Amino acid sequence: MVHNAVLVTVSLVMGTLLLLSAAQESPYPRSKRGLDLGLSRGFSGSQAAKHLMGLAAANYAGGPGRRRRHV
Repeated sequence: MVHNAVLVTVSLVMGTLLLLSAAQESPYPRSKRGLDLGLSRGFSGSQAAKHLMGLAAANYAGGPGRRRRHV
């Protein structure tokens, strides 16, 4: 008898939660895609860091390339 009462209580709680979640609208639009940080495509953090360091070095005035000597 106690087992049936627990099942009824659980089903009532679950039903109430389902009704509440269906009635509540989110202020944010639903998106088909989640947040993508590039980790799912095999682009590692170290690769990203090397890329950014290369870009910074290329924009640096004394950056990579042939060293020009003043005569």
